[in-house]
Amino acid sequence: MNPIGVGMLVFENVRHAWLWGLLIAGGVAFLLHTYTAIFRRSERRLTWSLMVLRGAGLLALLLALAKPTWTRDAAIIEPGHLGVILDDSASMSLRDPTGKTRYERARELVQRLIPDVEGRPGP
Repeated sequence: MNPIGVGMLVFENVRHAWLWGLLIAGGVAFLLHTYTAIFRRSERRLTWSLMVLRGAGLLALLLALAKPTWTRDAAIIEPGHLGVILDDSASMSLRDPTGKTRYERARELVQRLIPDVEGRPGP
């Protein structure tokens, strides 16, 4: 398990590492065999440089296919947010038996709830 805060390199598309290792070993063997035959025919030292360049290109392609990702577990606690929407329609202007409008009563309720939501003592 990865301790919190410590990064780790993960290859997302590598499910079976042994299969990737086998394919890479086979590719390296094929590349060496092919370029050895080319060197025997041409006897030019440039052959080995070309083999290294081709191998680097193939390695870059395999790396892209393996999809490397740097992951890190972090305990980040975000504060919660609460949104209150008050209706401002004509029905909210109706008065109750105390003479206050529905809108005024809703605002008072929100004002009373704010200390409870924020976790501090009210007025």
